[in-house]
Amino acid sequence: MEKTFSLRAHAAPVSGFCAWENQLVSADRSGTLIVWNLSTRRPAARFRAHEGQVLSMQPTRFGLLTHGRDSAVRIWPPGAAENSKGGDPHPIFEMPVNALNFCNVAYIDGADGTALLATPASVDSDCFDVYRLSPEFSLARAVENQAPKREQRGADHIEEIGASPGRGEGIIMRLAWAAPDLLYVGYESGALASFSLSPEGCRMLWLARAHSPHPVLSLALEGARVYSGSAAKTLLIHEPPHEEAVAKHNLGHYGVQCFEILPHLYLAGFWDGSVAGFSRGWQQLFCLERPHEQIEAPESPSRKSLCLFVWSAPAAPEHSRRDRLRSRRAAGRLLFVGHADGLIVAYAIDESSENGLLES
Repeated sequence: MEKTFSLRAHAAPVSGFCAWENQLVSADRSGTLIVWNLSTRRPAARFRAHEGQVLSMQPTRFGLLTHGRDSAVRIWPPGAAENSKGGDPHPIFEMPVNALNFCNVAYIDGADGTALLATPASVDSDCFDVYRLSPEFSLARAVENQAPKREQRGADHIEEIGASPGRGEGIIMRLAWAAPDLLYVGYESGALASFSLSPEGCRMLWLARAHSPHPVLSLALEGARVYSGSAAKTLLIHEPPHEEAVAKHNLGHYGVQCFEILPHLYLAGFWDGSVAGFSRGWQQLFCLERPHEQIEAPESPSRKSLCLFVWSAPAAPEHSRRDRLRSRRAAGRLLFVGHADGLIVAYAIDESSENGLLES
């Protein structure tokens, strides 16, 4: 497979992507964010969001939420990218968080105009906190230092047979909201758990240790299904509250560090730097491995892929022939793969084709 185009501007390893204000945003391990003009394939703006790696990025109703290794969560206002041209913009909200591990934070809009933010707990990296954020940016802790404790499990809790009663699950690795009242958590031990949130408190509904002893690296949700990857080669699919995984797939590479679900395609990124695409029947359609363009010195940074993101181009008005050309150039669904040397490679996705990707 050949790349469609590449983007070069990051001086540090790429650590994540998101779509914000109809633009692609990429982040790196130095804490820098770059907003891209995909028509010209050049940066439209850049600014320093954190003093250290950006671990999470998510567009919200308030602005762009970022989370870094500098133990901070920040929200950047709409238009921050344009305002960054005169220097780094100022966040409209900031709070300290536990960043001792590389776990993400997870945001979801609530039903009452507030928002919920799940983070690794301030006290213990084995637990999580949930904060409620109001439109006025007042902050209240809704759940504090929550762990899968037996006395807090609901009556409908299901656990694997033979589980050790005193066993801890290790640090939290991944957080994902299914709904404002349902949070999924992946642990260092390989355990997956779901928690129900209500005005009465937080309780654990379900726990499975199918990945044990390998830590959970990726977590994706689709309807009632939970897809999870670990340090091993296996991707598991659960349908809580059922105890056993409904499907297990050997993806052929260790370290399923990222996983994306498309209508007709699954995408997985691995520790060895490869990115594979699978049909809904789990037939491997392609495996992308970045070719060596030139001989490099041993001290050169790794070129392995670190993260991936699927971009769907927004519709835009076309006023001239130049607009139409630019629109066609940026249009379509693209797979962006970020590499450790700062390079971003784009592939055009054709989910109706046999191989899933369009060659350039």
